[in-house]
Amino acid sequence: EMAFLKNSMTFAQRPVTGEASVRLHKGNVMNRGRSSPYSLYNTDIVSMDAHGGFDPTAATGFINTLSTRLKASKKRDININLPW
Repeated sequence: EMAFLKNSMTFAQRPVTGEASVRLHKGNVMNRGRSSPYSLYNTDIVSMDAHGGFDPTAATGFINTLSTRLKASKKRDININLPW
């Protein structure tokens, strides 16, 4: 099972790249920002005003709401030519 878990994590981390900015202060680590060319964040998807990104009537059904992340992930993978 550990071999499966390690391979799954390696596979999931393939498109992960970018920069993270942190601040260290008195034993605390504070996130100051992060960026990635393969980020799933898309202002058109998260905006309630943009047409087609989110249907408020789907809020009661979590499957439609959560599928937004999967659709964005698949689109990203296609855009960066990942083999899966």
